[in-house]
Amino acid sequence: MWFVIGRAFVNYFKNPLYYIGAILIFMFTYINCNAYLNISYFNQESIEEFKSINNGAVEIYNGYLPATEKEIFDAGLIKLENSLLNELKLDKRKVSTIISKIRKEKFNLKQIKEYMESYNYKNAQLCFVNDVEMKKGTIKELNTYILEKLKQENYSKYFARKVSDFLSVGILIYSMILLAFLYKDDYKSTMYELIHTKPIKSWKYIIGKALGGILAINVIVIIIVTIWDIMICIKGNNAGLPVNPIDIWPTIAICNLPIVFYVGFIYTFITSVFKTSLPAIPFLFLHLVYSNLGQKNDVGVYLYKHRPFSAVIRFPGEFFSTKLYENCYFNQMIIIIFTIVIAVCAVIIFGRRRVL
Repeated sequence: MWFVIGRAFVNYFKNPLYYIGAILIFMFTYINCNAYLNISYFNQESIEEFKSINNGAVEIYNGYLPATEKEIFDAGLIKLENSLLNELKLDKRKVSTIISKIRKEKFNLKQIKEYMESYNYKNAQLCFVNDVEMKKGTIKELNTYILEKLKQENYSKYFARKVSDFLSVGILIYSMILLAFLYKDDYKSTMYELIHTKPIKSWKYIIGKALGGILAINVIVIIIVTIWDIMICIKGNNAGLPVNPIDIWPTIAICNLPIVFYVGFIYTFITSVFKTSLPAIPFLFLHLVYSNLGQKNDVGVYLYKHRPFSAVIRFPGEFFSTKLYENCYFNQMIIIIFTIVIAVCAVIIFGRRRVL
């Protein structure tokens, strides 16, 4: 079995896509995560640099922090008031009466939408979209916010989730491409006959072959994560932020490594059934799409949503607001159990064909 694992493992080192893909994954995570290396406590000079930033794609490193629910709601009411004045051309007294009623009766977004439809205004919910969820902070507000968040978790733990967020997508696509080559020669007529006459148990061959490919992919994951771990620790120590080099690894182990095993054994099972890995590609692609689907929130904004049996665990949103969602461990456990089941099925199918 060790020979089978080693042979499959070494074969990937001869494939140029192995190295090209590894570089692309690191670049993908770096492009999306390197800005978080700029997070630090603020002073007057650092605040001045961000005066011209628009309240769109902003984060704590831009000098913005999450607004409270009341601040978001008040900002939405101001936008609604301006819309009623400028779009519906209502007089100021009427608009004031409408806004006062909304405040007094504490309407939620659904009630506001229904109430404004009585005035033939159908876009009221758009006044409360998430472009006002971040607000420009003062030096004191920003530093207090950062300090409070870092009392809850290390800077490296927050960063681990952001790296895992983008790494999960990259690793799934990388695994889909690379592991498609895992059995490319095994089911050619001459090779297939040769394999089935070798004195090696079915489970040792099929599991060994899969583990060789999975190990090769995980080597890349470990290298990329190690590089990020070093950068995070250096940045955190230089900025006076609490870090721990161990913090990133549990997140990667929980959220990212099961992906590789899942893809590896999906290919193993599909190839055992159809003698080709091609049917696995559309299945995995659709699973990737499903895992990244979202839904509209109360104000009609399309946002990412965690779904059951998701192949990837995402952490969208503001840096210090990320956390493992409630059913994350259960989701990953189901993925692992499913992976074990299809691995067993692949071994059984492969073994029966040897007998036949």
